[in-house]
Amino acid sequence: QIIDEMLLKNVGPDNLTIRLTLIVGDQTGTVTAEILDEESGNHTAAGNVDFNMFENIKGTCLEGAIQIQSAFFSEDYRGIGLGLASYELIAKHFLLLSDTRQTHEGSAFWKFKLAAHDKLKVNIIINPETKNPIKMTDEHQSPITYHYTKEELESVIWGLEYENDNPHPGIKASRTTRQNNIALLAVKIE
Repeated sequence: QIIDEMLLKNVGPDNLTIRLTLIVGDQTGTVTAEILDEESGNHTAAGNVDFNMFENIKGTCLEGAIQIQSAFFSEDYRGIGLGLASYELIAKHFLLLSDTRQTHEGSAFWKFKLAAHDKLKVNIIINPETKNPIKMTDEHQSPITYHYTKEELESVIWGLEYENDNPHPGIKASRTTRQNNIALLAVKIE
């Protein structure tokens, strides 16, 4: 079922018109991105972001969360903000939980796009895939918000993508392979 749409105008160097559509089923959802040709009425698929409803979360800090499974945009439409706009559309309706795979691209996206976004706050979640996930808190028990300027948190959040890997430039990752017990949670700021 379609639960929301967003129309983006004058996107990228070609001033494209793009329709993002948020579609949700029982346990899965997707945002589709289509390039609209306003003269002909034709549309071309540009990519999609697929997600799953996060399970085992009632009564926890992850209630109402979804977890991204994949994000793909055709090469011609990368780098023009479709990923960020898709995540923004999802965040209007759900809490947005990162996966635990920790790729170079994913860590850069979360740090430089989502954690720098003025309408989202990003919390650090410990043990996201258990029945008792918790938000990382400070000494006053207030949730810690990850912002792209808080480099001291990066070795707690980020690990290496694979053994003998180098961290993504600009991210001070731990030297361990992945941080499987850590995820990030983007929440829309009201």
